[in-house]
This record gives sequence, structure tokens and C-alpha cells, in this order.
Amino acid sequence: MYKILIVWALSQETNVIKEEIKKLELMNFKTSYLTTGMWNYNMILNLTRFLENHDFDLVLNIWVCWYVIEKQDFLQIARIYNLSNNKELIIPQIINFWISQSIACSESAVYDEKNIWEEIYVDMESYGFEKVCDSFFIPRIILKIPVDKIWKETKNFDFEK
Repeated sequence: MYKILIVWALSQETNVIKEEIKKLELMNFKTSYLTTGMWNYNMILNLTRFLENHDFDLVLNIWVCWYVIEKQDFLQIARIYNLSNNKELIIPQIINFWISQSIACSESAVYDEKNIWEEIYVDMESYGFEKVCDSFFIPRIILKIPVDKIWKETKNFDFEK
């Protein structure tokens, strides 16, 4: 039996994600869930503490992200550019699940697309998630759902959306 951990930020996302996973009727998989809280440092701390006491064959990160102008319905992250330290991480692509994309990662909310260089998407947690999973040598996949457009929608984030 394969053990999979599905990680996301907010408890408001819990029911939606669990319902969609149930529809897959996965056989030979034991699925666990972890809500880490919003912001990159909460994610790093909570995911690290959890992985120190549990073993998994795969960690799947499902979160929302911001977009600049046009967006895809969903994407798989293949590259992360951290805006705070100008470092790049390439995510091992163990499964081509969705369309691969690059994403910027910021330690604070982004209200102006000029702050994310030439990236189309930005989030706050991908870089830390990748660093944590890499340090535990755990295969991982990062899936993003672009939800709010940078600026107005970021300031007025809609949980229902």
C-alpha cells in the first residue's frame, strides 16, 4: 500500500479537496491530509514537524495561486523562482499530471505584477514546500489552481471562489 500525503494551506479547502480525491476511488493508496496554515513559514514549520513523525511515498501539494492576466484552470509546477533570495528550484517531474509551469514565490502578498519579474503565476508556499520535501528525500508534486488576479482580487480574496 502506498502512503500519500495531501497538503494545503487553509481549512476552507479541506472539504473540496477530500471530495475530489474520494471520486478517484484510489486502490492500494492510504491517503492522509495536512492543513498547514497560510504563509510560507507556517507551511515550512508544520510540514517539517509532521514529516519528522510520519513516512510517505508521495507528498502532493494542492494550493491556489495568483495570476497576472490570463490563467489556465490548473497547472503543475516544474520550476520555482524565489523572489526574496533570487534562487531557482527545479521540481523533479515524477508524473506529468497537468501542464507544467514556472511560478514565482514571494514571502509577502503580491499586489503588483511588476514584482514577480516575468512570471505569470505567484504564490507564497511553493519554495518552502519544495525545500522541506527535498530535505526528507520524498517524491512530491505541486499542483496550483490560479484563483485570484494580482491586485484587486488579491486585496479582496474570495474564499467561496
